[in-house]
Amino acid sequence: MKTVIVYEAIFSSIQHVARVVAAALAAAGADVLVTEVRTTHPDDLKGCDLLLVGAPTHALSVRAATAGTRRGGDAADVRRTLDTTAWLTLLDRAFPSRDLRPPVIVFDTRVDEVPHPSGSPAARAARALRAQGFRLLAEPSTFYVHHVGGPPDPREADRIRAWAAELADALTSTPDVVPRQRARRS
Repeated sequence: MKTVIVYEAIFSSIQHVARVVAAALAAAGADVLVTEVRTTHPDDLKGCDLLLVGAPTHALSVRAATAGTRRGGDAADVRRTLDTTAWLTLLDRAFPSRDLRPPVIVFDTRVDEVPHPSGSPAARAARALRAQGFRLLAEPSTFYVHHVGGPPDPREADRIRAWAAELADALTSTPDVVPRQRARRS
């Protein structure tokens, strides 16, 4: 099974989740490509059986370039970054026929202890993917970090590893049933 994990990262938290999931899927026998949105070409998606999309902490309500610069990202690097929302519009080139679109799983990272009035970046990406004719295998999952650039604390890292292992197990046994990480620890 060819799985492509595409994430947007100015900071490392979403990349951390993508790599944990990739390792679990690869251990289960999947052919996994992990790539950042700004370097992903439509040809990377050819033959894709499953697409995972990771939305970052900074995509809640402002565009990536604005949020990344405000939070200390290098301005030149941020300007070259194609954000997840813009990247989703390019999927029609990779999958011109809706019949060829692989199922999708969406996840995000969010900063702990910060109000999220505008909702989940993964939920926003999931809505865009559904509108483009992609079938979501699960509701979006969210993983928390203490700050935009940091990895999750050990308990949250355990949740990520558990979700990745459940995901790998579900995909190898029953490809249409995928776990969702609901409530996080108390």
